[in-house]
Order: sequence, then C-alpha cells, then structure tokens
Amino acid sequence: MNKQKINTLFNYLIVALFFFLVGMLCSPGGKPAKTVKSALSYTKKSAQQLFDDWNKEELFLTGNQGREISLEQFSEQNDTYIIYFWATWCPHCMKIQDEVMSLHNAEVPLIAMPFETEETAYLEYRKQVNPFWTDLMKRGDNGKYDFCARKAEFKIPLIPSFWVIQNNKIMKIYIGKNGIKKLKRKL
Repeated sequence: MNKQKINTLFNYLIVALFFFLVGMLCSPGGKPAKTVKSALSYTKKSAQQLFDDWNKEELFLTGNQGREISLEQFSEQNDTYIIYFWATWCPHCMKIQDEVMSLHNAEVPLIAMPFETEETAYLEYRKQVNPFWTDLMKRGDNGKYDFCARKAEFKIPLIPSFWVIQNNKIMKIYIGKNGIKKLKRKL
C-alpha cells in the first residue's frame, strides 16, 4: 500500500471512531452515555444535593477511639472537614494512596467513605497500611457497620474524590490524581 492510501484509510478510521463515540454518548439509555453524563454532571452543586439528601444520623465515624459519633454530630463539632471517597478495588485510589497518607498532618480532619465489595480485602488493606483516617459507614439493621453502596445508595459518580465541607456546604470537589495534588496545595 502506498502512503496516500494508508492516510486515507486512517482518516476513515478516525471519522468512524468519532461517530461511534458520538453515537454511544447520545444513545438513549445507553450505559456509556449514563456514565459519561453522570461524571460530567459531578459538580459542587450536584454534590451538595447528594450531601443534603444523606441521612447524617445513620452515618457513623467508626474506629473513633471507642466512641460512636454520627456524621451529624461530627459536623456540629467540626466547621471544616474532608470526605474521601475511595475503594481498595479502585486502581486510581491505590495509585494516590501515598499522597492521601501525606494528608495525615493536615489541620483539616479527613474521614473516608470506603465503597467496598469485600470486607476481607478491606480489613487486609487496613492491617497492612494502617491509614490515619476514620471510616464513615452506615449501620445496618443488625447493628453492625456496613459499607456504603457508591452508585445505588450514595450516587457518587467518580472515585477517588474528595469533598471539602465547611459549615455543611460543599466548598470544593477534588477528583483523582490531579485533584489530590491541588488539595495538598490548598491545605
């Protein structure tokens, strides 16, 4: 094949790929379309709506030196804090693990909401890494703490992400590797 035919074929391939992606994004009810739309709509305003809809009396900070404290009580005691959304099964969360651990000495408390699917893997992670943060979990009907459902229950579209909360208002959202770097500069 000569160079001109290769270039023409390449151009056709690019155009076909473009229309394929547009079709996926615009397809009514298509999963890729929902995922992309959900991620693009993840703003401070949408996060505030999610936060306001939470029942903060049912969410508890676990491992809090033997005392039980609800998110509502914690919010009353702390003007500013950060909620870190993550999971051990998330490769992006694991990539920024060292940077998150470097927030240990920050003056703003960090609480983490793990979106786990397997308790054993999470307990092994806590044992190996010994993270400094306190987990935010929901108490189940049986009285035990359960992991929260990221999409179904709390509708968090992207992890890892960080919400900076001040006086029960979402002040800023930081997402992923670039987000943690920006957050560290702000702190």
